[in-house]
Amino acid sequence: MTAAMSAAAFVVVLVTAALTGPRLIQAASPALARWPRAAVALLTTTVLVWLIAFVAVGPLFAWLLTGTAAEGSYGACRRCLESSNPWAEPVLDLGIPAFVMLAGPALLVLGALVVVGARLAAGEISAGQAAARIRERAVVRSISGHRVLVIDDDCAEAFALPAHRGGIVVSEGALCALGPEELDAVLAHEHAHIAQRHHLIAALSRHVGVVLRPVPLIRAVAAAIPLYLEIAADNAARARSGTRPLVSALLRLSADDADRPARMHGTALHAVGPHRIRTLVGDNRPARGRTTVVATSAQSVVLAVLSGSVLLPWLVAMTSGCA
Repeated sequence: MTAAMSAAAFVVVLVTAALTGPRLIQAASPALARWPRAAVALLTTTVLVWLIAFVAVGPLFAWLLTGTAAEGSYGACRRCLESSNPWAEPVLDLGIPAFVMLAGPALLVLGALVVVGARLAAGEISAGQAAARIRERAVVRSISGHRVLVIDDDCAEAFALPAHRGGIVVSEGALCALGPEELDAVLAHEHAHIAQRHHLIAALSRHVGVVLRPVPLIRAVAAAIPLYLEIAADNAARARSGTRPLVSALLRLSADDADRPARMHGTALHAVGPHRIRTLVGDNRPARGRTTVVATSAQSVVLAVLSGSVLLPWLVAMTSGCA
């Protein structure tokens, strides 16, 4: 395969993964819902592999388009390009500085991560303020072995804040609406959110999804991860309390969902969602989604192999002194 064809194949796979990712994720959801924590890991890995592949475009294009004019530009080493280049010479000598080709994609990803970090920091401040307001009007109680913040609100709701911000929060309306077994299931659900650090995962996925929203794959992953976090918490709850009490509790809490005030901060994870009941009662078809899971994984493997074939020679050349 010629240099140009190899580069074109790499770009085609990268773009195809970005564009077809949402459809594959949706088709794989019945199978992924069976193993929600593995689903979160798989989706996160898929995004990381795609970003690494995007960074690998830099050395790839530097091999193809950077000629002798790149020597010394911004300290970029022409000998490193030559020693790592699997082809004899650049396909097109455009005189483009090596730094532009090598660092361009990496700088874009780095810049996006910096913005994500800034959004996380700002979100932490806002979440801390919202949690402080909740604690001010809450009463601490011990319910079924859990430390719970009880708020005076007729609307039936339950949610979890990060442990250092207060933990499980339940309204008086929920305490009145839920039976003992239902309440136990809800508390187990919220405890799972805290124990499995779902707040951190949800915050990262939310901000990455906003910053990298132009990439359809990443946008779809960011939208899917919160659902799998809820299903993971559901699994922990029904392992403790059974499926029936959990489903009943979700239905009761969802009945008040339309009236739930918009004052809650986005970092609170709620024990609502009638769309999850189908998963809880087993009304899905994992066989239909398994093939798509394999296809999604295979796509990531192909991207990882292609990225490694580009980045490893470059890294070896750098560490060996570009000899």
